[in-house]
Amino acid sequence: MGDRTATGQSRLTRTHVVVVIGLLVLAFLVGTRYPHTLEMSVLCDTTSDEVRCETDDGLYLTVSDDGVWQDANHVWRSGRPECLEGTGDDVGPVTLGVVEGGDDGMAWRQVVWVGCP
Repeated sequence: MGDRTATGQSRLTRTHVVVVIGLLVLAFLVGTRYPHTLEMSVLCDTTSDEVRCETDDGLYLTVSDDGVWQDANHVWRSGRPECLEGTGDDVGPVTLGVVEGGDDGMAWRQVVWVGCP
């Protein structure tokens, strides 16, 4: 694999360098397209039509009733997760997968998965 020097060791060829640079660019693009998911442990209020979960920094995240999600067995489900049904009680701790973003001074957080207790 590759050219060998007088000592028998491989040296990097132009092809190797191009492949490494290509992989680095691909990794950068994937990393920016699919941002890191933060895990947050929260208590959720299930008393209303909307599930509201308070974060440690005092912000509220909502969990959609009409979303699609995967359970622990990797089965796709739709609607509100069973642990967040409107029982009238706070539920938790619930683990939320959250993606953060922002542009032009505006920041946002979106819940992308729910881990029930």
